[in-house]
Amino acid sequence: MYTLDYSPESSPFLFGFTCCAIIRLHVIVDGRVIGTLAVEDEIRPESAEAVKELHDLGVRVAMITGDSQAVADSVAKRIGIDEVAAQVWPADKASAVARFQAGGKRVAMV
Repeated sequence: MYTLDYSPESSPFLFGFTCCAIIRLHVIVDGRVIGTLAVEDEIRPESAEAVKELHDLGVRVAMITGDSQAVADSVAKRIGIDEVAAQVWPADKASAVARFQAGGKRVAMV
């Protein structure tokens, strides 16, 4: 069991990825953090175009995902998604659709 120092002064690379919704993997040797790897899901190239085409048709686009709020918000911002429901378990996605419908919206899920 190691005790690690997570202060910005002692480990500045631990705090350098605040802009993005990424997973940080820390490399530890002899109880010291010697590096950090940043990992991020790739957004399919056609996703932004699909969202744009839906917007051109006057459709608001929502995303229901099991990902964290930070990841979902980052993806939504990058490809133009209008609304996000994050941290939704697969069994709860029908309830999330119902919440969108309760707002008087027609909902299609793909």
